[in-house]
Amino acid sequence: MILTNRLQLSGAALLLLTALIPGSNASAEARLDAARQTSDQTGAVSPAGSSADQAGAGINAEIPKMEGDSEYGVQKILYKRSNWEPFSVKFDLGGYYTNNVALVDDGREEDFFLKSGLTLGYTPQITGGLFFSTSLSDQIFRYADTSVLDFDLFSFDAGFLYATPQAGTIYDPVFADLVSYVRYSFYRISEPWSLGDEIFDNHSVVAGLQKTWRISRGHQVYLGLNGDWSVEASREEPRRDEYSAYAGYRVKWTSELESNLLYRAAWYDYAENDRNDFNQVVSLSLEYRITDWLKASASLSAIFNNSDKNIYDYEALNTGVGLGLQMSW
Repeated sequence: MILTNRLQLSGAALLLLTALIPGSNASAEARLDAARQTSDQTGAVSPAGSSADQAGAGINAEIPKMEGDSEYGVQKILYKRSNWEPFSVKFDLGGYYTNNVALVDDGREEDFFLKSGLTLGYTPQITGGLFFSTSLSDQIFRYADTSVLDFDLFSFDAGFLYATPQAGTIYDPVFADLVSYVRYSFYRISEPWSLGDEIFDNHSVVAGLQKTWRISRGHQVYLGLNGDWSVEASREEPRRDEYSAYAGYRVKWTSELESNLLYRAAWYDYAENDRNDFNQVVSLSLEYRITDWLKASASLSAIFNNSDKNIYDYEALNTGVGLGLQMSW
């Protein structure tokens, strides 16, 4: 494998070169960290996952003020079971820029990368707010200059989530608009164009909560907790348990335009490698609905990682644009 001319012998280049040397565990982990961080930053609508967001929005719907609201309170209608669309297919394509492609503290290198993927989802409503949810996804990540970091990502998850109806007033702040979930999750990071040539496999159990407050029409604040416990992996050293908390502010400016501001703090516990990381992400995204099935998006995110092993400290700034085609039935 040959590095391109743009990649000079800086700290990033040395890290990538040693990643190609068999037995270089630290650099191999750094490559895997870059893949996991990149996939996280270009992923779902919220840390809870798109199925949780859809269920939270679908279990109930706010309707305009009606005659009788003053007497009975703001009236809601439950989402009819017959109207729920459990099947979904999504294709996305995006181009991104990063100012720290190898996620290093010194000798940062800029690069551009392309992400494209297909996701199949099935989230049937079992009863009331209880849903079964499963998804299958295959994505590719290709860098313009640092091709040594190219990877493919295959993932599968299945589990249950429960969404409670939204509150009638702000005086019911605890259990209304609450989504809880538990699921099995598997992902494989592999060499490009080679699903069988794995870099890392991981099986985990994921559980969490997400609470939403509807401040006013079109304005939402949400908080969440998420735990991801690795139960089996192809290699022990990169295995980690993840504990995260996040807060976000979502605004629907028009029926087509929506923004989402998110802060996430996560603790990564590498039990087999005696390593702990504190990872923080601040992101702002815009989404514009062109049609019912086509959306355009733009995002900006800053990443700060502090590790008890200094070689894994880094900061990065990412930005990008994309198109998403999604159909549900």
